[in-house]
Amino acid sequence: MEHKKNFSYMWLSLFVLLLVVNLVQIVLGSVFSLISPTIVSSSWFLILCIFFSMHVIGFLVYFLMMKPRQPQPARDKTKISPLRFIKIFIICMGATYLFNFISLGINALISLIKHAPVSNPLASIATGESLILQVLVLSVSAPIVEELIFRKLMLDRLRPYGDMTAIWVSALAFSLFHGNLSQALYAFVLGLIFAYVVIRTNNILYSIGLHILVNLFGSAIMPLIALSGNTVLITIAGLLVYVFLIAGIIAFITEKKHIKLNKGEITLTGFERFKTHYLNIGMALYFIMCAIMFIAAILV
Repeated sequence: MEHKKNFSYMWLSLFVLLLVVNLVQIVLGSVFSLISPTIVSSSWFLILCIFFSMHVIGFLVYFLMMKPRQPQPARDKTKISPLRFIKIFIICMGATYLFNFISLGINALISLIKHAPVSNPLASIATGESLILQVLVLSVSAPIVEELIFRKLMLDRLRPYGDMTAIWVSALAFSLFHGNLSQALYAFVLGLIFAYVVIRTNNILYSIGLHILVNLFGSAIMPLIALSGNTVLITIAGLLVYVFLIAGIIAFITEKKHIKLNKGEITLTGFERFKTHYLNIGMALYFIMCAIMFIAAILV
């Protein structure tokens, strides 16, 4: 019962975080729409809304909720060589593009069913109008805040249940948190990789670095190349996607043999584990909130 309460509280904390973020964004949107409707539709306003609601207010609320839950003692840090870091980055990029292609296929199928395109929430933000702000918030601030939430505050409290549980649960939470099909699949896989890196090194700086690089490509470099209209750059970028895809698969195959997962101090098996992890009030509220976001993203 104690373990079930622990998991329920972790899921509940994420539910409150999402609730606060959405409420703050609704309030900001409503207030500024009265001042000037054009401001609300601008990319810089959307980016600032994300920063203030999620990276400031939301993170502070989540931190205060999770702080009383005592994390595990500090562990010895392990270094990753520059070449190994690059290899893991290539795996991340390969996974991002592979599962992004799958997401595009699913969205295309949904578009046929609803007779209207399924929009990517990032598409309205990733423009050249607010490049510096876009890079600072989406490619620097967002990775730092998300890593602290999912691979620090949450992961620390999951590690006593074993590496597999810590990696899987934190990745699932990270995936659902994005609230749309365009990002959910590759976010889940990236969540697995980032969590594994943190567990093996006990150093969140590596996952933050990987996350920043991935976001730079996805929300800054590639969109700007697409918007440039330069056919040479667009062709090179297109080829680079397939290079990352093939090299990422090869790198993962060679890296797979080095994967090592340890059991935790707390052992739960079978249905007891499933019930403890997911069949609780906190998870139910978080799942409902995320489901609403997914449905809203599809219907918009």
